[in-house]
Amino acid sequence: MYTCSNKTGWSQTFVPDCVPEDPNALKTQIVRYCAVSSIENSHHAPITDIMWLPDHVEINRMGVPQENKGFESCQIFTCATDNCILVWDTRPTKGPQQQQQGAKPKDKDGTKNPIGVPDTFKHLDLTWKPMLKVHLHKSEPGGDHAPTKFSIAEKQGDRGALSKATDGGVPDKEASVTGGYFHSGKPESGREKRTLQTVKTHFFVGTEDGEVVYVDWMPQKDQDTGKIQTPKPDFYHTMHDGPIMTVQRSPFFMDILLVVGGWNFTIWKEAVVSGPILQSAPNPICMTSGFWSPSRPGVFYISKVDGSVDVWDLLDKTHEPSITQSVSPSAITKIYPHAVSHKQHLLAVGDSSGTLHILEIPWSLRLPAPNEVTGVANYFEREVKRRGFVVQRWDFREHEKRELEAEAKKKAGIAPNVLLTDEEIEYRLKLEYQAEGNFLRELGITKEEEPLPQT
Repeated sequence: MYTCSNKTGWSQTFVPDCVPEDPNALKTQIVRYCAVSSIENSHHAPITDIMWLPDHVEINRMGVPQENKGFESCQIFTCATDNCILVWDTRPTKGPQQQQQGAKPKDKDGTKNPIGVPDTFKHLDLTWKPMLKVHLHKSEPGGDHAPTKFSIAEKQGDRGALSKATDGGVPDKEASVTGGYFHSGKPESGREKRTLQTVKTHFFVGTEDGEVVYVDWMPQKDQDTGKIQTPKPDFYHTMHDGPIMTVQRSPFFMDILLVVGGWNFTIWKEAVVSGPILQSAPNPICMTSGFWSPSRPGVFYISKVDGSVDVWDLLDKTHEPSITQSVSPSAITKIYPHAVSHKQHLLAVGDSSGTLHILEIPWSLRLPAPNEVTGVANYFEREVKRRGFVVQRWDFREHEKRELEAEAKKKAGIAPNVLLTDEEIEYRLKLEYQAEGNFLRELGITKEEEPLPQT
């Protein structure tokens, strides 16, 4: 085993071919599944993203976030390109019939199962159904959104929402939003689960068409049909020219998201609905993945199909990457930085040929600068103000354009569109009725004048 380094400070570890002493040392261990979901109730397209819900929160069948008293993750979010996101629960649906954790399975004759598959989730096998379905409708005709990646606001380990929970029931705000579908009365008993009001039910979704969608997973009552269904997205913008490959929140700012897809990346702030606060210029090489630095708030990594990794430092440059490191001759499919210790950070890079590369991150990219968190936060705040100024200028230019069009029509002698009052509309209808009656009398269809309708 040896290590080489280059001028940028990166180092890569190589393992030469050798014959192991134990012939079974390099055999791949097989992990067998414990349960399979019901085919009829599963996704109808390949699953593109999956995530466990944090262990301090769970959601009921109506999407209301509640306290998880067991503090064990028991629900899973999955998304696929079949236009929906499903929520699965690993617990049995009724009765304490759950098998003992870690019980050793046996065959019918009582002998030990040689495969060694535990029956922990035996109650789910081939009968597992999602408890909640989030369908991504579009606001206009032309198909629905096909999700590829998603990100929720709640974070594993952050249990601040528990201190602001309410005892039982559902908040009045949620009850009013759902059109009275929920009841926000007193808890039925002391065992009622507490509702977590501060947990955001809105989340970001990246789609196959390069759209960034912001939608609420809590179903609402449709005013037209009266059905309980997923509401329309609060907003969505098409900012990428390819499928979204990464939707990840910053570990330092939970309302800041990095989105990578196609030939560019964008950075979003959750409170800004008009668009991203930062959008990169189109890159000549397609991007495949992205990841925030675990130790520096202004640094993130972008992988590309030419086998290189771009390192972006927002405090250094925002128009181009600070460093571009060539890693593999094949396209990179996934990257993952990890802090082994305070003095050693590694970057795992996987490529399309099935090779895993481990790179050591130099000290300049792992040690944060003094007050870097404050500096990056100020930068994001300036970008939010800049975005607001851009939207204001758009509105001003649109208003100015309408005034110029009206002035041009006036000079050309074209009367502008005027809104008539009810009396003027009624007078015009009477004139049209009289003209029609005169025409019918001229044709001999009617011989005497019919009275006008009384109003």
